Amino acid sequence: MPSPIAHSVVGLTLGSAWFLPHGRPHEWLAQARTHWRGLLGCVLLSNAPDIDYLFGIPSGNFNTYHQYGTHTFGFVLAVVLGSWWLWNRYEPGKARAHLLLLAAIGFSHLLLDLVTGDTGAPYGIMALWPFTPRRIYWPDAAIFMDLDKGSVISTHNLNAGLRELHFTLPALAWILVWKSLPFGRPDRTTKMAK
Repeated sequence: MPSPIAHSVVGLTLGSAWFLPHGRPHEWLAQARTHWRGLLGCVLLSNAPDIDYLFGIPSGNFNTYHQYGTHTFGFVLAVVLGSWWLWNRYEPGKARAHLLLLAAIGFSHLLLDLVTGDTGAPYGIMALWPFTPRRIYWPDAAIFMDLDKGSVISTHNLNAGLRELHFTLPALAWILVWKSLPFGRPDRTTKMAK
């Protein structure tokens, strides 16, 4: 499964598309400061299924329960709906758009896991639970490298992280370029004429 790097960049990319205005970079920074909680929430939601690493700590192997119950449609849906309820409670309106954004972020975790090499049993994830407990694994579609979970710092994990950045940073860059286009920006000549 990919590291938090890929999941975080995807969450940040989708959050930036939602929270950052069209404008110049200094305007993005101002909005990022204003909406830091939302952007952080997007990163946390994109990593939520990996909370199962914490359950393995007492056993001495943080990978003991990884790729089980939290890597399922049912878990992600519950987290997405809970996040949606909280967001709409504190910021009512745009409920449908909020739900679509949160679903894209939450389910991106499962999609990224499905396109990652898996070198240790059990192979794949129970992505469609509760509909089926069958594990899904797409070895031919793997674009990310599986991590060496025996050691956090290794040449293999460094290469895996760099590969994740290679595939995810262009999407974030594209969003920032798109946000720099003049859509929705007030026209300066109109301002000066008034």
